[in-house]
Amino acid sequence: MELRQYLQILVKWAWLIALGTVLAGGTAFVVSKLMVPTYQASTTLLVSEATQSTVTDYTSIMTSERLAKTYAEWLKKRPVLNEVRQPGPGSRC
Repeated sequence: MELRQYLQILVKWAWLIALGTVLAGGTAFVVSKLMVPTYQASTTLLVSEATQSTVTDYTSIMTSERLAKTYAEWLKKRPVLNEVRQPGPGSRC
């Protein structure tokens, strides 16, 4: 067979190739949306800058407020809650 014949066959069946690609992509999309996630992760990044002056300004107040909110969110996270639920040494639970 010559190259021209291969191209004719390819053009003739291009609709089937395109249909197969669309069906495979659509099926993969639907299956991935229906699957139950087996792993999920999240993180909290804390970035703080060293204080350079003893003068309290608006920026340092806002930074302190954000830091306090971050610490409050950390207290609600699962590792902290799991440690709190564990009975301590000498407890009678």
